[in-house]
Amino acid sequence: MKKLTIVFLLLGILTACAPAPAETGSTEPSVPTETRPLMTVPAESLPSEPVPPAPGQIQAAFSILENDDSIRNDRGDRLVTILYDQVILDTSQPQWAPINETIAGSYRAFREETTHLRETPPETWEEMLGQQGALYGTFHCTCRAEVTNNSGGIFSIRMTRDWYMGGVFNQDYTGMTFDLTTGQLVQLAQLSDLPEAEFTRQLKDIVCAELAEYVDVLHEDPAEVLEAYTLEDISFHIREGELVLTFPTYTFGPGAMGPTVIKTGLYPTL
Repeated sequence: MKKLTIVFLLLGILTACAPAPAETGSTEPSVPTETRPLMTVPAESLPSEPVPPAPGQIQAAFSILENDDSIRNDRGDRLVTILYDQVILDTSQPQWAPINETIAGSYRAFREETTHLRETPPETWEEMLGQQGALYGTFHCTCRAEVTNNSGGIFSIRMTRDWYMGGVFNQDYTGMTFDLTTGQLVQLAQLSDLPEAEFTRQLKDIVCAELAEYVDVLHEDPAEVLEAYTLEDISFHIREGELVLTFPTYTFGPGAMGPTVIKTGLYPTL
């Protein structure tokens, strides 16, 4: 009797441990436990420090300060949005101080350009808003920053400038690229071993080739527009290692095209 009791107990334990049969009619495939997705931490709770660079790379810790010079009325309502994103690198590296100063200089230039907006009385802005309203929200002049490359010793920023003061909305891009080993602003000519004239011709050919499919909507022949351009005339930034060129709205075509962005397929190193 004791032997039979032990056998039944063992059978009960084995039965309890066995996997349950799939429900009849279920089309959901079974997923092995080890391949099920793990819970992820919400992005906002992750630390802001950058991912440690690969061996031999130089990468910078940074923050972005939103400078708000917006114009408001007595009630605190924003009438004109004036914002500038100022990228600030970790000051523990002394060679990065010139980078911060260059970016701060860019912000000072932006403030100088928008002085006339801030000097216009709020009552005037309220009257203008009341007369026509704002198609794109409040009047605004903003420069928003995006760090597009932070590896291989190259730190690159793309600034997106949006402008709306009634009528036409405008958007343009500018770039700032720095050598993290020296803190110096990188010039386009430094990104190629080719002679400057040959590199200039290479970039112009790339731009013309990329715009060839838009010939029906362009107002200008890209080759003719670019003929007088030097490397100093071309705005650029590095995005994930690739050289990207940008040209202001109306350079080649109508305003509806917006700014021209050309991915070159070139991956320069310093």
